[in-house]
Order: sequence, then C-alpha cells, then structure tokens
Amino acid sequence: MRPKVMWHLLRRYMASRLHSLRMGGYLFSGSQAPQLSPALLRALGQKCPNLKRLCLHVADLSMVPITSLPSTLRTLELHSCEISMAWL
Repeated sequence: MRPKVMWHLLRRYMASRLHSLRMGGYLFSGSQAPQLSPALLRALGQKCPNLKRLCLHVADLSMVPITSLPSTLRTLELHSCEISMAWL
C-alpha cells in the first residue's frame, strides 16, 4: 500500500474500534519511496488506541525505529519484511 493511500485511510476510516490490521508493502517492487514511516506508525497508534495486532507483509522497515510502533501492540507479525539491526 502506498503511503499516500495509507494516510488517507488512517485519517478517514481508522478509529478506536480497530483491533487488528494487516498491511502489505512493495519491498520487491524496486520503488525507492519509503513505505512506512515513523510518523505514520505513530499516527496509527494515536488514531487507533485499541490496536493490539499488526501484521506486515513485504514491507521495508529498515528506516523505522522499533519505538515508532504503537505501544498498545501485543502481537507483531512480520512476513518477508526488511528491518534494521537495531530491531534485533
């Protein structure tokens, strides 16, 4: 999902009722544009305070600090994602 689309969905449709979210990225598309930013993940945590489960597929998280993830998460699933060494 492109960042512009994600911001639009976050602003218009996501709310406190959201408990689980699954998103896919474009890690292998060759695009150099950032997919998930620290600001987007922080906004997700603020807009969706009851988010407990986040599932990310094929996303580039190499520039995203782990501290940007919503603090309410209890389950984080990463499938074919790129992360930085700081996450380990």
